[in-house]
Amino acid sequence: MQNQSNFLYRETGSWEYDFISSLLLARLLPIALPLGFVTNGQAGFRMQNRNLRAPDITFTTRARRGIVFPETERILVYTSVSASTAYETADTFQGPPLLPSLTFRVGEIFDTD
Repeated sequence: MQNQSNFLYRETGSWEYDFISSLLLARLLPIALPLGFVTNGQAGFRMQNRNLRAPDITFTTRARRGIVFPETERILVYTSVSASTAYETADTFQGPPLLPSLTFRVGEIFDTD
C-alpha cells in the first residue's frame, strides 16, 4: 500500500512562498496532528518515477494528493490518478473526510499584503 501526500510546490525561494507555506502549516497542524503527521520543506519524498521532491508542507494520507500553485493562486487536489478538482481564489477549500474542519477561502492563503 502506498502513502500519498498533500503538498505545496515552490518554484522560487521568496519570502512570499515561505509566508504562504507558514499560513497553510498553521491551519493544518492543529487539525492534522491527531490524525497523521505533517512535515515542512525538509522532508524528501521519492516519486514513482524516481524523482525526489521536497514539498513545502506534507500531510501523509492514502486518500488524496494536492498541489498549490502560488503563481496562479490555484490549488489542484487529486482524488485519483485521473481525477482532480481545481480551487480558485474565490472558492472555499474543504478538507477531505480525514480533515473535515480544514476549511478556508483559497484567496486567503495567497493574500500576502
